[in-house]
Amino acid sequence: VSGLIATEAGEPLEEAVVDVNGALSQTTLADGFFAFELETLEDYTITPSLDAGPANGVTTYDL
Repeated sequence: VSGLIATEAGEPLEEAVVDVNGALSQTTLADGFFAFELETLEDYTITPSLDAGPANGVTTYDL
């Protein structure tokens, strides 16, 4: 599975953490993309998060 973590304005988010079922995680690079090789025919929960200070204007709402 792969995807892009971006703001509502479509700007990619660098350093967002993408978690799969609490077992696997990755941090996005400047392009905001992530990719995991996962088994087929399984259920997964993908959870993005961003630990950003309030001064920079980005919140998890932007995810």
